[in-house]
Amino acid sequence: MPKREDFDVNALPKTLKEAKALGVSLYFTGKPCKHGHVTAKSATRGYCIECCRRDARKGRYLWRKDNHMVCLATQ
Repeated sequence: MPKREDFDVNALPKTLKEAKALGVSLYFTGKPCKHGHVTAKSATRGYCIECCRRDARKGRYLWRKDNHMVCLATQ
């Protein structure tokens, strides 16, 4: 995922349809997502970038938690 400073949201396509037609992975509607983030959205998943980052952090946390539990169970 690109960092916020790596791209200009105003230069991105305004709709998912435009993004797919241009073959780009991000688009920016200017509308907040259901969690209130106003940032670019992924053309493949439809999530905003901040939601993707949140989910990635949450997934890493759950993976560590699960693996730690497995390690304790096998000792």
